[in-house]
Amino acid sequence: SLDADGWFALIGGAGAAAGLPISAGDLRIGELEWFGRRFGAMALTATPQPGLLQLSVKGRDIEGAASWRGQGRGRLTARLRRLVLPPRDDAAPVAAQTAAAADTGPPELPALDVVVDEFQVVERALGKLELQATPQGRDWRIEKLRLANPDGTLNIDGVWQSWLSRPATQVNVRLDVSDVGKMLTRLGYPEGVRRGTAKLEGSLTWNGSPQQIDYPSLSGNFVIDVAKGQFIKLEPGIGKLLGILSLQSLPRRISLDFRDIFSEGLAFDEIVGAVKVVKGVASTDNLRITSPAARIVMHGSVDLARETQLLRVKVSPQLSDTLSVAGALLGGPVAGVATFLAQRLLKDPLNQIAAYEYDISGSWSDPQVVKVDRAAAEAATP
Repeated sequence: SLDADGWFALIGGAGAAAGLPISAGDLRIGELEWFGRRFGAMALTATPQPGLLQLSVKGRDIEGAASWRGQGRGRLTARLRRLVLPPRDDAAPVAAQTAAAADTGPPELPALDVVVDEFQVVERALGKLELQATPQGRDWRIEKLRLANPDGTLNIDGVWQSWLSRPATQVNVRLDVSDVGKMLTRLGYPEGVRRGTAKLEGSLTWNGSPQQIDYPSLSGNFVIDVAKGQFIKLEPGIGKLLGILSLQSLPRRISLDFRDIFSEGLAFDEIVGAVKVVKGVASTDNLRITSPAARIVMHGSVDLARETQLLRVKVSPQLSDTLSVAGALLGGPVAGVATFLAQRLLKDPLNQIAAYEYDISGSWSDPQVVKVDRAAAEAATP
């Protein structure tokens, strides 16, 4: 076994390791400890070339070729057929590495140009990975991070600021999903949604490294646009945020005249909204869900770290268009069109009359739902 974390701490990081007078190597490693993860058996060969060191690696978790240029902070170029990141070993002794960094100064991250055809984190096959990053002073700029698979594509660029002394991550994110349900399953979550396409775009910041989001410090803005899907009935606590959007807590907590809309999974045409995040609390003023059965408007906040919510939800069953069609059949097409236009000009008075409002609070696993007294709510509205 080889404890790479321990050796880097001893010699002062990757920059110092690059200066060691190694011209060639032929290693067989039964187990490699690196960045708090335990990699399986692998074989590594290193061959000197003019100005660089050519590397070839083959093992259970990694296979491919790479080259290392030691000038400046160094540059690693890798073309890998497979890379599997095993689970992080929380018991790994990283204190020695931190102490060594305090004595010798923070190690400097090199430039990276990495392409992995099959990238996997634990048991989650995430697809093709492309990563390009360069050091800038005390920061590390992520010029391109792209993950692509048959279910969607994630594109990220940003910067890992003062990455060891006071690390913070700032990124721009764009996610395009061709099948929401399959993407959720690929990421290890309950399916939650059948079918559906989605786009998410925005900017986010948090304290710490890009590898793990720190929800108490998470801040930023993003917009979401989801189309043509259906929520699947989930148990409380399992669905997490999906349980909020699907409104499955409503029929469990209160008797509804339109109970069937939510009880077996809400089919939707569109979910659109803008979300602002401040220190882990996500808020929205007008997140809209359009469904063949109802129109839903949601505003309020969700605490991502504590997994709690404070939301006002307005549900309007789709009555107007149905009555317009009935009017066209019974009173003729002119009457039907006139009824439809009148409803739109008057902002759907029939749907407004039939609308219901609810306050949803408490935890995601045990939401508390209270029906809002419409007369009191309207009297309190300026």
